[in-house]
Amino acid sequence: MRVLLVNPPSLFLPSEPVRASLPLGLAYVASFLEAHGHEVEVLDALGSGLKHREKAEGGLIRVGMGEGEMRRRMEEFELVGVGCSFSPLVGETLRVVRLAKEAGARVVVGGLHASLRPEEVMEGGADFVVVGEGEKTMLELVETLEGRGSLARVRGLVFRRGRELVRNPPRPPLRNLDALPFPARHLFPLEEYFRVRSHAAATRGRRVTGMVTSRGCPHRCLFCSVWVMWRGWRARSPANVVDEVEELVKRWGVDEVHFEDDNLTLDPDRIRGICREMARRGLRVNWATPNGVEVGTLTEELLEEMRRSGCYSLSFGLEHGDPLFRRRIGKNYSPSHVRRIVRRAKELGIWTHAFFIVGWPWETEESLERTLRFAEEVGVDFATFSVAVPFPGTPLERLWEELGLEKPDLPFRPQFRPVVDLETLKAEELGRWLRRSHRRFHARRILRTLSSPRELFWRLRSLPDLLFLLRLIRHFREELLGRYG
Repeated sequence: MRVLLVNPPSLFLPSEPVRASLPLGLAYVASFLEAHGHEVEVLDALGSGLKHREKAEGGLIRVGMGEGEMRRRMEEFELVGVGCSFSPLVGETLRVVRLAKEAGARVVVGGLHASLRPEEVMEGGADFVVVGEGEKTMLELVETLEGRGSLARVRGLVFRRGRELVRNPPRPPLRNLDALPFPARHLFPLEEYFRVRSHAAATRGRRVTGMVTSRGCPHRCLFCSVWVMWRGWRARSPANVVDEVEELVKRWGVDEVHFEDDNLTLDPDRIRGICREMARRGLRVNWATPNGVEVGTLTEELLEEMRRSGCYSLSFGLEHGDPLFRRRIGKNYSPSHVRRIVRRAKELGIWTHAFFIVGWPWETEESLERTLRFAEEVGVDFATFSVAVPFPGTPLERLWEELGLEKPDLPFRPQFRPVVDLETLKAEELGRWLRRSHRRFHARRILRTLSSPRELFWRLRSLPDLLFLLRLIRHFREELLGRYG
């Protein structure tokens, strides 16, 4: 059976640069189907249509292929698979589902949002939804549609039997991630992703791509749906991880890798093994952790291993400046440990960035100020401030319901544009705080760096360091204008 996997177009604010990265979930499903003898093609409506833009609802800009071109491609296939991960973009997924049905194809949808809200996606026209990990479920679905089994036996699948919606038992997670083939990057427009990522993001490299070395996270933070999707944490071996890094460098000319794990450093011995194997093979590649690492797992010795293997930037999910808030959120780390790690990272030439989330149901003006002061005192180079959003499947969604709070329609970029008034703070006040804090933090941090000889020595050891600093300044200025309005 010929299968077409679709990465839908995406939406952007008119004021923000277009940022896009290869959809690893689809790429893994594609490689798994190929490895089992199935003919797979990818319609990357975003990556192949980055130059096509049109106006969308709500004053947004849609980037990606037009409907006519997508429909024509879909007419050639019996089964169309569509990715649906980010909740505020579910409308784009359902638009692609409609086009596929018009083209006469059966449609299966997978990804985080589809796994958490399969009924919504089925009501939007899908024939099937893959819940959870997609590789084996997708393979069994294809084989069943070819006449080799019953839909009722495909674990992790949602489908219709007449008017009845059937949800099969969940599929156990894959235990041996090393057995998976590497993502089918050859099916995607990699050069387009290299171009847009190096232009729009703050990177040192020019040929930048992402990869994952593990799946899931054992923690259940209040704001996060990762546990619901993955039910724990599983990891690839250091040798397998570095095999993929080596392929990226030698086959695709990649000069910077972004490890996009939900918890890359949970096992310090494993990340140490990855670093040593990269160094042993002489792989000269920059790497960073844009999704963040668990700061409590880091030691000064581990930072040194990471730096030797090419790490130049680390992000941390610190989330709040108030200890009580952190306990409620699920973040239990020592601030003094964070300061030590940040200081040692700077000494080694590693840039640091932290995520902070405000706007909790119990937030006050005083707690907001504590978060901003903590962000400044802990010493990170850059920070991203966002608002708590009760995304589907998160413990925060349940808390929101228990407290009887207004459930917001998820607008675009809901974490940067608050729309719900809390008992203690208005949405407008939170929006002003986000803009003011972003501006204040980065203005003070840049001035402190430029006025300190020691900071300049740590930061600007080479021409690439200077160029990276300039790109960082541009990046966070664009964030202020684009994300926060």
